Amino acid sequence: MKKNRFLSLMMTAAMLVGATSCDKEAGNDGSESLGTGMLKVTLDFAKPSSNAATYAPTASTAKPSTTWQGNIKSLAIFFTDNTGVIKSAQTIPYDLNNDLLAQTKTVQGVPVGTYDVYVFANWDQGDYDWSVAAAKGRQIKDLYMRALTNGDYAGYKHQTSEANSNGYKEAPEVFVAKHSNITIAADQTVTDSTPYQLTRIVSLVRVRIDQSQDNANNHNDLINFQDVNASLRIRRINTGINLLYTDATRTTTTNRTETDAKNAVFFAKGAFKNSEPTGGYSTGTVLTDQFKSWNDVILFPAGSATVGAEKLDVVVTGITTADYVPAGYPKTIGGVLVEKAPAGSQIAWAGAVTAELTGNGILELNLTLLSAGQWVDPTNPDKPLPEPQEYGNLEIKVGLVEWGAIQQVNIEL
Repeated sequence: MKKNRFLSLMMTAAMLVGATSCDKEAGNDGSESLGTGMLKVTLDFAKPSSNAATYAPTASTAKPSTTWQGNIKSLAIFFTDNTGVIKSAQTIPYDLNNDLLAQTKTVQGVPVGTYDVYVFANWDQGDYDWSVAAAKGRQIKDLYMRALTNGDYAGYKHQTSEANSNGYKEAPEVFVAKHSNITIAADQTVTDSTPYQLTRIVSLVRVRIDQSQDNANNHNDLINFQDVNASLRIRRINTGINLLYTDATRTTTTNRTETDAKNAVFFAKGAFKNSEPTGGYSTGTVLTDQFKSWNDVILFPAGSATVGAEKLDVVVTGITTADYVPAGYPKTIGGVLVEKAPAGSQIAWAGAVTAELTGNGILELNLTLLSAGQWVDPTNPDKPLPEPQEYGNLEIKVGLVEWGAIQQVNIEL
């Protein structure tokens, strides 16, 4: 499906000049054109980074692989002047039959000049209000990408505690590369020998669940995370970013209130995986004797490890397979003593994530269920989603690594 290695865009950029571009013509903006040239590009995948982390005994080692066919849906190249204005933009064809091999393409008709050169992959896989064909004349920093809304969320969210929330799908897997001061001159060949590193501006979040602890008391082994009605929420997400990965002010991440932040929710309904990944992943494992349910999702960078800053929180919901005593029960509701949640009930846990999602980074959230979960009923105001501070103790250990390895956060709930 996704990720693991840096996707490198190797631009051995021989800038070849079109033999027919010597005649001066009027440009589209009314200025006198100095002609056009060509940019010859080689597209390739790099090997994984050699500075991989030393894994803890229970850490994942399987990482999603990167291939042309599996990851790349579109490619475009942009040429901007020194003020960031786009002077030329084109899509780049690529060959899915040579999935792991370098691909050399020629970009034709580039106006003569000196540029910053950007290459974007998958810019069109989310919500956006621009196109490559109409990009000329715009500021490169104003090209934004947003996550698509999730239609399933409206029928599944809690009608009281999530009344004003908006659910979103995974972020598109956007890649960006840049070179500066590239000159295309008429009747000359210019070679740019430095490789372009096409790098993700999104993050991979891996959620693993351990429900093996203290089951003599909490009976969390009665919770089924492989049920079709299980769910994963990550709240306070960023809903988008500009393609330069420099500005998120249009994505409600700047100066938003706590309520507004909490209302931006990644939501996925359905079974967590309970077997090792096969196709689309490197060799290695995700599961352990303790962590037997997992899921991978892509999000825009968000969250923080700074005290007092806005934090992500994660909410996992499973379904009871038998009568289950949730946190806070038995208790009297409407004059009636309720002791247990029946089979088929939603049970949820929530925890804060004191770590930052960074572009091109992998964050593994290891959720250990130590306490009983909270009974959730989307239609009942008395059974809302849990908040991280309400139930269970939270212990978080963070180790920062580069993409291609895994940053772990261990959360006890």
